[in-house]
Amino acid sequence: MRPIIAPILISTVIAASPLHADFTPPIREVITYGQGAELVQISAPQLSDIAREAWDTEFLPSSYFSAFALSKSGGYGYAITTNSRSAARGIAMTECLAHNDQCRVIAEILPTGFVEPSDNAATVTVEIAGYLDELSRESPFRAAAISADGAYSLVWGHSSRAEAEQAAMRDCESFRRQPASPDAPSWPCVLLPGAK
Repeated sequence: MRPIIAPILISTVIAASPLHADFTPPIREVITYGQGAELVQISAPQLSDIAREAWDTEFLPSSYFSAFALSKSGGYGYAITTNSRSAARGIAMTECLAHNDQCRVIAEILPTGFVEPSDNAATVTVEIAGYLDELSRESPFRAAAISADGAYSLVWGHSSRAEAEQAAMRDCESFRRQPASPDAPSWPCVLLPGAK
């Protein structure tokens, strides 16, 4: 399912902000944002034709949290619609470095009004926020798990809370992005609060 796209505001910054570590369990707060997104260009180098096509057709139409990395030789990597800023950056860099020597993040798409989350907080995409709202109306013994890389699972109708949590974690882990190399970042699934 493609995310709903709201108009993207464009801004330019000089340097990237420091990143917060992703999703430190136990998660006590889930931060959701509206549909508005902002393209933050960290730099604006000339893109090769193939990188321009990926930028125009894949990256720009995506929602938050997304990032685009570029190498000096014109190679690129990107991540679209993950659950965190640092996961988007990490995936874009991993994709770029898989085929290039030096890469840097040149742009990211963040939710309008984005603030780095505190410890024990998790951010989610617009799509997942909607699913969480629907889940709150389902039968008891429900659970939700997410990974910063965009994987998620929502389950309900189990015979116990523990069973629901195990099912959500197992399902989420099966959709997690597998690291491209042993040195690549990995974003494990975590349980979200509020689904009981």
